[in-house]
Amino acid sequence: GGRGAMEAAAEVALEVEDDERAKGRLLSAERADGMELEWRLCEWRELSSVEAYAVAQLRVDVFVVEQQCVYSEFDGQDLITGALHLLALKPSDASVAGRPPQLAAYLRILPPKDTAKVGAPGRLGRIIVHPGFRGSNLGTELVRRGVEACEAQYNTKTVAISAQAHLAKFYARNGFCAIGEGYLEDGIPHIAMIRSTA
Repeated sequence: GGRGAMEAAAEVALEVEDDERAKGRLLSAERADGMELEWRLCEWRELSSVEAYAVAQLRVDVFVVEQQCVYSEFDGQDLITGALHLLALKPSDASVAGRPPQLAAYLRILPPKDTAKVGAPGRLGRIIVHPGFRGSNLGTELVRRGVEACEAQYNTKTVAISAQAHLAKFYARNGFCAIGEGYLEDGIPHIAMIRSTA
């Protein structure tokens, strides 16, 4: 029918656009825990339309729907100068033509708030593992790669996060230390944490 033809045409258009726009830095394609993943680090404008949609969908599905927290997920920070996005993509099944890779994990890297201060901390945020990939240590790998990219991008040895309080032990295992008192952000308890290798 007509709907199938329109969907097929849209998929072809997206594939062409993806081929032209999917730039960024391919960090690696490797197997971990029996799972092949492609890691990409890029600016928002370098995401293909399919990747941008996958990032938006995952962030809303988890941070708004799963966590039952009604707030505006898109805060304008994705597009600021120096912002980067780290994606872990699971290649699609080669037997399914036209299916894009699945977004397994994602985080956002933001520049230091005080760019004039030497060594000011870069910031990680929107740290997320797709529900279907949880329990595979992917979160640890995501944070490790995010820290490395943040340190390299902003020439800093210090990385800051605003962690959901129930994840503080996870971040502590990954080298972060709590600073200050806890606080509410969008109705969810958070705590500021920092990781320094200086």
